[in-house]
Amino acid sequence: MTNLMKSALQITILTALFHQAAFSQSREAGFEAMMMEKWDKAIEIYSGLTKADNTDQDAWLTIGNAYLAKGDKTKADAAFKSGFDAKPDGPLAFICNGRQLLLQGRQAEADAQFEKAFKKAKKDMNVHRQIAESYFFFVAQGDRKPNLPRASELLKRAIDINGKDFNTLMDAGYAYREQGNGGEAARHFEFASSYSPKSPLPLYMLGTVYKAGKLGDRFLSNMDAAIALDNSYTPALRAKADYLYATRKWEKARDAYKELLDKGKEVVIEDEMQYANCLFLTKDCPGAIALV
Repeated sequence: MTNLMKSALQITILTALFHQAAFSQSREAGFEAMMMEKWDKAIEIYSGLTKADNTDQDAWLTIGNAYLAKGDKTKADAAFKSGFDAKPDGPLAFICNGRQLLLQGRQAEADAQFEKAFKKAKKDMNVHRQIAESYFFFVAQGDRKPNLPRASELLKRAIDINGKDFNTLMDAGYAYREQGNGGEAARHFEFASSYSPKSPLPLYMLGTVYKAGKLGDRFLSNMDAAIALDNSYTPALRAKADYLYATRKWEKARDAYKELLDKGKEVVIEDEMQYANCLFLTKDCPGAIALV
């Protein structure tokens, strides 16, 4: 092999690795957006994945769920149909079918499709997780909320197959939190953190459980732990500052907002205004006026 051919091969390999890493990061960001209920951001990220690969059924299924969370069943149904049409075979196609059947009120037929997906999936955790997520945001006619107990049952079945899958554990924590079961939510977020110790997301989500339980000190300690892993992790920086502001700890809130503005990756003008408010409340009127 000539040096020119070796160089070309190396460039091809590096390019492929770069794109693979970029897709992985995008998927992680999309999953985080879903966890934090930032539906529009999730739709934008996963739509980008489908543009890069139209057969990405995982992305189509997640786009559909984000639209369901927004209350738009028409666009959700279109996303599930696109997922099936893109690759009408394999276990994820059964899930696309099942979700469309749910929207049509055909529960028994949908469950049959999900069982077919389960039997074909073997140890594919992405498939098992998507089966459970079918019940995250769909509200059946006559019901007032999603069937999260059913989602939890399906996630437990998935975890019995592989108890170390990060996304499945995070899903379980989310489902239990939304049902008001703080103990099980915390347990699953802790497991997720132990299997992915460099990710700040499970620590952030664990903090939200403690906040809901009115355990402020444990909420703050988890936000601090998430920030220690990534000092530019905006969700934790903002959550900490907002909590200190809401609990009227003005000096600490001021310092937390300053840290958010200095280090955060996704700072918005509302963060700056909150910092200006803190400057005013801590009697730094010139600083507040200058910032405004």
